Order: sequence, then C-alpha cells, then structure tokens
Amino acid sequence: MSLLELENISLSLGGRDVLRNVSLRLKSGAALGLVGASGSGKSLLALSIIRLLPAASRLSGQIRVDGVNLGQKTSAALDEVRGKQIGIVFQEPMTALNPVMSISAQVAEVFTRHLRVSRAEARRRAALVLDRVELPASLVAQERYPNELSGGQRQRVAIAIAIALQPKLLIADEPTTALDAITQAQILRLLRELAAETGAGLLFISHDFAAVEQVTSQLAVMAAGEIVEEGNIDLLRIGARQPATAALVAAQAKNSIIKAWPRPARNAPPRLVAERISHSYAGKPAIHDISFDIGWHESVGLIGASGSGKTTILRCLLGLIRPSEGEILIDGAGFFAADTAAKRALRRKIQIVFQDPYSSFDPRWRVEALVSEPLALADTKLTRASRRARVEALLELVGLRPEDASRFIHEFSGGQRQRLAIARALIVEPEIIVFDEATSALDVLVKDQILDLLTNIAATQKISYLFVTHDLAVARRMTHRVIVLDQGKIVESGPTETVMGTPAHDYTRRLLAAAG
Repeated sequence: MSLLELENISLSLGGRDVLRNVSLRLKSGAALGLVGASGSGKSLLALSIIRLLPAASRLSGQIRVDGVNLGQKTSAALDEVRGKQIGIVFQEPMTALNPVMSISAQVAEVFTRHLRVSRAEARRRAALVLDRVELPASLVAQERYPNELSGGQRQRVAIAIAIALQPKLLIADEPTTALDAITQAQILRLLRELAAETGAGLLFISHDFAAVEQVTSQLAVMAAGEIVEEGNIDLLRIGARQPATAALVAAQAKNSIIKAWPRPARNAPPRLVAERISHSYAGKPAIHDISFDIGWHESVGLIGASGSGKTTILRCLLGLIRPSEGEILIDGAGFFAADTAAKRALRRKIQIVFQDPYSSFDPRWRVEALVSEPLALADTKLTRASRRARVEALLELVGLRPEDASRFIHEFSGGQRQRLAIARALIVEPEIIVFDEATSALDVLVKDQILDLLTNIAATQKISYLFVTHDLAVARRMTHRVIVLDQGKIVESGPTETVMGTPAHDYTRRLLAAAG
C-alpha cells in the first residue's frame, strides 16, 4: 500500500477548473519530484492534500495518507493530521513564519499544540529539532526572530517546524527558490537526510530541475492542472513524450547558451564605477574594499552566497545607503557629493527590478500609475496623455497589451508582473538596470521568456545590466563578466566564460560544484 494515494483529484476555484483528475502514488521512504510551469497546479495540489483551500473551492476525488481517507475527516481532525502525519515546507519562509515570535517559540508551538506538553518541555524538544536542522544555539540564538536570520537559516526553521513530529509525509513546495547554490545544496541534503531518517515519503515540488535531480529519481510533470507525464528523472534529459515536458527541457537547456549580443568594446569610459567601497553595520564589516565598473552596453554579474555582501553593494549603488568608505560614480559624477538636483538626475540613470514585483508594487494603483511612478524623477512634467502614451508603448515593448495600463497588479501572473517591473525601470530611459534576483521565483519557461526579453531590450536600447543573482545559469547566459563575492570581499572576477569554465579561487569552485 502506498503512503500517499491521490485518485482523480479535481479542484475548481470560482467556477474555474484548476486541477483535473490528478492521480499519484508515493510510497513510504520514497521521493517524488513534481515539476511544471507556473500555473500548472503544483502548489494547489499540495494545498489540496493538506486541505488548506479557500472556502469557495470545490474539491473532489480521494486523498489517502497511510490508508486514511482525509476527505472523511472533520476540520478539527484535519488539524491533528497537519503536523503529525503531514508536514509542509513552504516556498517563502519569511511569509510562512510568524514575525513576532522567536524561532524557538515557533518550533515549540508544534509540541504544545499537538502533544500538550509543558512549555519547558516544548522548548527542550524545539532545541533538539533546531540542532538537527543545523541551527544549534551555539550558532544562532534561539530567541532571535525570523528577520534576524539569513534566508537559508529561515528555511531551516521552516523545515524544523515541518519535521518536528516526524510526519509520515513531507511536502516541500519550492523550498530552495531564493537560496544561493551552496545554501541550496545544504537544504536539499538536509531534506534527503531527514526523510531517510524517519522513513517519510517526500513530495518535492520545484521548477528547478537541478534541485529535483538532487532529491529524487522519480518525476511527475504537471500542465494545465493535469499530470501529463510520469517516469524516471531522465525525462528531464531525454525521453520526454509530452510537449509540456519537452518545452521545460528545452527552456532549461537554453540557460547555457552564449549571450545573444556581442561583447562590448572596453575603450569607452565606464558608466558606473564603485571605487574601493566599504561598509559596516553596528561595527561589523559587511563589505570591504570593493572596486568594479560597468561599461557601456555591458552586462555584469554579481554572484555569491547569502551574506556575501551583494545586497549591501546594491544599496550603495542605488544611493540607498552611503558607504563607510569609497565612492560611487555614475558617468564620472560622484553620487554622494551631488546636490539634490544632480542626485535626482543620477537616479534616473540607474533603475532596479526587484526579486518579487508583487511586493514592490502598490496593489491599490493601476498599472499606468505603477509604471509611470519613476517619472517623478524627470525635470519636465508630462501631460496625462503623454504619460499614458509612454506607458502603453513600454507595455508593448515588454510583451503586454496597451489596455493593460488600466488593470491592477493582482490581475497578472508572476511573469507578467516581472514584465511590468521591467517597463517601470525603462520608463525614465536609464543607462543601467540592476536586476536583484529578478528571475529566481519564476519557472523555467517564464524565466526563459524574461531573459529573451532582456536580451532583445539590450540589443535595441543599448542599456547596461547588473545581475545580482545566485542563479549561475542566469549569470552564464546573460553576462559578459562576473564578480564573485565571499564574506564581503571580491575573491575573483573576469570574463564569464573564464570564471565559469576555469575558476581560479577555491570558493568559486565550490559555488559551481554546489550548483551542479
């Protein structure tokens, strides 16, 4: 008998069918990878298993865990199943964790809620679980809050909550999306070990093929709410029979292609220069003696593990913080020595596309207002008609419709939101666009479309790019040079093909090895 049995699972939301006759089997101690494009139904299937669905949803079919039909459980009984029999690790731990509870208290809550043990006993058990997920008190004070931890540490807390009661089924929904290669490898190893220790079945949901290959040898592919193909992990390389699988494989392979626009000449003055910048927080150095430049029509990658200093450098470049030492020059002008008018002109020259466009947009504004917001930096005010015309032209440039200017951000998919973020960055005609992990949350098909779009924009707009990323495939495909950071220092830099092909520094070699 299988641990998890799904028979003809169908789900409708607001009268729209989102899952159609999904059937799956997962044995105890086994791992199954579930892959598919955004909107294919992967996460909704996970939420259906644990019955965390909107009240208006309609779910049909059979869901059995260890032979027990969950459809026959009351709401109170399902509360006991979640945590005890089924554990889930969500994609974004910062939103899954309680920001006002310490990490120890959040893990301890599992024991007090399900086992009714004393608070002291729950804290003792929580300490043991945190130690098992490699967050011992000697490394991280367990009274710290989620915002005081790194992304990898927060994900370990989420895993600790999921495995605290040693559930029979562990569901991991995109658990490594926002993590660098080294931290990702550590989290994947941890998931494998924990599943093996307890004999739990592992349902691993991901759009990252490399991550799936590290966790399981069996695969199911979803498209449009259906399972379209099942088989060995080799489906990701050869043997895909269905168009949906073949499209995913083709998009993944495209990540390794050479840049679509030629390497620029290096004889022109650089557009941006970071001159020996250093910065500290509360006396603790974050970056030290960082120097690099970005040339005309050049794409540069800034890569490194969590905590390596990428975000601090980014904040300095955008003028959000002033470095403790050094200077940022844009077209030869010092950013922090400029007066208000000159600083506004410099800000127009450098724009940013964030990792999560949904959280960077005001949900109460329509797209026209969202995309045109940076025009506040312009010296000349545009008329309403001129502003609308510019927004509509940019929407067409990024592959959307002019009439989308009247819609709200929640009406768009993740990939469409990222296109809107790109349009917003372009509206003031900048010289440099910074991409802060701008494709990490996108599935392989949408990511491929966005990277193609950026390639086409670079070819026509003559813009320079800075990719701040942990995705080495993106750096390989989209940059001419890369800069490798470790513990706030540049340890290696050079042409992308050289650094990726024959890395000189041990840290770079470890980063590449972890990425597979």
